[in-house]
Amino acid sequence: MRLSSRTQLLIVDGIGGAVLLTLAVFAFLGFDQSWDALEYHLPYAALRTGILTSRDLVLQSGLQFRYNGFPALIDIVQGGLWRLFGTPKAAALVTPLAMAGFAVYVRCAFRIGLLWPVMIFIAVPTLHTALNAAYVDLWTNAFFALHLAAAFKTLQPGERHRKAHLIISLLALGVAVNAKEQYYVLGGLSLGLYGLLLMAGWKAERLRVLLVIAVLAPVAFAAPLKNLIVYGNPIYPMAFAALDWEGPEKAYFSPSPSTGKAPRPVRYLLSQMELDALDEHKRGYSLDQGEAEGKLGYHMGGSSEILLFVTVVTLILCLRRVHLSRLQKAEMGSFAILVAVVSCFPGSIELRYFSFVEISLILADLCLLKHLAHRHDAYSEGLSAGFYATLMGSALFVGFLTGFAHLTPHPISFERMIARRKTINPELQQARAQSDTICYVRWDPDAILYVDIFHPDLPPYRVVEVLHRDECPAGSAIIDVPQKPPVDP
Repeated sequence: MRLSSRTQLLIVDGIGGAVLLTLAVFAFLGFDQSWDALEYHLPYAALRTGILTSRDLVLQSGLQFRYNGFPALIDIVQGGLWRLFGTPKAAALVTPLAMAGFAVYVRCAFRIGLLWPVMIFIAVPTLHTALNAAYVDLWTNAFFALHLAAAFKTLQPGERHRKAHLIISLLALGVAVNAKEQYYVLGGLSLGLYGLLLMAGWKAERLRVLLVIAVLAPVAFAAPLKNLIVYGNPIYPMAFAALDWEGPEKAYFSPSPSTGKAPRPVRYLLSQMELDALDEHKRGYSLDQGEAEGKLGYHMGGSSEILLFVTVVTLILCLRRVHLSRLQKAEMGSFAILVAVVSCFPGSIELRYFSFVEISLILADLCLLKHLAHRHDAYSEGLSAGFYATLMGSALFVGFLTGFAHLTPHPISFERMIARRKTINPELQQARAQSDTICYVRWDPDAILYVDIFHPDLPPYRVVEVLHRDECPAGSAIIDVPQKPPVDP
């Protein structure tokens, strides 16, 4: 007996919800010990939400500049989760939360079964490797892709709830922009293009549209506006000499040897094609493709070239079978402009920064395939079967290459993690016996693990993180040369 389309949709929803919940549990059970999570995601989250204060932890100067200028939203969310669950492990829950927000919107707006938008994050390598991480990239790209999807719904002919989609699109844009500084420019460009499309598509309600944008735009761009007011530089702490914006840092990204001195758009294209991407990586794909610095494949790839190829071919085949209005063609042109601008950004070869491209392309295919199936198009079943099989196959392939490390639980308590790093407690006991100010001088991200809230057995103390010994406060106890910890059985 053939199941009704409604029953099939409910089954796919159930599977998708179960997968999403499982990934959330796995993220919570483990603890993200990656560099960025320890160096600034956890410290920023604790400082933004009052878990720590400057009496507990003083950041080294570079991290303090970034704390002052970088957008705070993701830190506040992670700190809120930390407070809610009582453990820093909860910071990694921002990833399943972002996935859930995107997937639920796609389910409600496009009536696509919950499993398929969730599968996007499992099938694309640069998203897959962030499934159990506390990084900001997946969160930002999921919400930016949600912004683009809601913008599309707003401009769809005959859409009954387009005002709601307009508000959702602008709020999602705000979530993305206030989470990652690279999206200041990209978000501004997207808002400008979106505004032009709205002026063309909502001719009878232009004044209302302008009013909504005028009200929500300052909220969406709160972080760069704050920097402009406080520092006279919207991208602080980054300097930009061309506009006389001063800051203590300059944007720098080390290119991959695979791309040589090629122009940035060429480098971006080669990274999308995964040139040398798997050659130097122990597990096929890593969180930032940053292993083996200086060797071929450094920071390259993360799109899965086979999935990307099938996605683009499917998109072309679907577009040939539908009629596009001038406005819809303009939407496609706007997306192409965004991608072209992304390709010119410093560090564009690191696809994790701008994975909204992959998310949006796959979502476009899912929507077009559903549209063709609704029309009973003769080719829809074959195209759908091939595309869904590729999506599932990519998820399995990436899982196999990474040893399913991001799809299986790695339970560990925070206390156990501290105990396994067997030098922390002895070093702290020795240092605290000398002073109530501990100066941490190491080229690693572990200073957060030494703060006193994690060591209640010791009298209160303050950790000061510096890069050089001569920066340590007078009378402080210094922790510098790391000792090789014994192997934990």
